[in-house]
Amino acid sequence: MNTLPKRIQEYIKFSRKYKKILGPKGSYRRGEIEIIENPKLFLQAEESAAKQMMAQGVPEKESLERGKIGIRERNRWGISVCEPVRLPPKGVLGTFVRFIPWGQLGGEVGGMVIVPVDPKGRIMLLKNFRHATRAWSLELPRGAKDPGESIKTELKEEGGARLLTKPKKIGQVTPDSGVLATKVDVYFAHIEVIHKPSPQVTEAIKGVIFLTPKEIKKAIREGKYKEKGGGAYVFLDAFTISAFALVSEKGLI
Repeated sequence: MNTLPKRIQEYIKFSRKYKKILGPKGSYRRGEIEIIENPKLFLQAEESAAKQMMAQGVPEKESLERGKIGIRERNRWGISVCEPVRLPPKGVLGTFVRFIPWGQLGGEVGGMVIVPVDPKGRIMLLKNFRHATRAWSLELPRGAKDPGESIKTELKEEGGARLLTKPKKIGQVTPDSGVLATKVDVYFAHIEVIHKPSPQVTEAIKGVIFLTPKEIKKAIREGKYKEKGGGAYVFLDAFTISAFALVSEKGLI
């Protein structure tokens, strides 16, 4: 192990520490993407991954860099890791990247999304500017479920709302299972707005809007929503759409 690059040694320590949380090894023979645990195969997996990318037209230098096993990034939300794998159906070696939230590594779910409904039966959505998409979006309130955060504080800060009933957990969703290891709890709650939102410094939220289930279904079909006398917003957020589908199917709205 000591002859392996430092980044791989770090990955081995990480994978052993969080073995249970990172999920089952899997088996390519069952059609699954199998995580390789034998360090002797790690460098071969990197080389194979690079060849796969070069076959797709990615320059050699970039392919070699992209295929490297190890922890790619640690940021305020979680960790990005590139792992050695065997691919079905023949067990071809390669590497895959996934992002894991800190909360999930701590043994919890990776976050929560809340479906807040006002006394008129309308759903509260946030007017949220997202850096990743560089666009204004309508979204349900959500949080990373860090210690100190709760549904009560999320609603108060992001929506200026207070709870009228105890939040009810109605299920879980995985918003992007191709890259994210995130499992998100979905909650349903009755609320009322009592003051202006006071989002955290890292959030670009300029207010809230209340839409009926019918209006939300129309926004989902069109992928956008135009506020009367106001701005235009994309309506593509996977957290919001999946949570809305869940509460709809359970007959809560």
